[in-house]
Amino acid sequence: VPEGRRSFNVELQRGPLVRTTTFTTVQGPAARYYVEQVALEPLTDLCVGGGPAARP
Repeated sequence: VPEGRRSFNVELQRGPLVRTTTFTTVQGPAARYYVEQVALEPLTDLCVGGGPAARP
């Protein structure tokens, strides 16, 4: 990971499905970190279907 950036493995769960993805953050002003990139491909099956998280 380049200077000033941090990479985090994040585990997300929806019902019985658990997936892990990577968030990359970059340091901004006042030593705050902002999410620069999220690997969405590993999460696609968490977003499919009409489960409880779906909105009309």
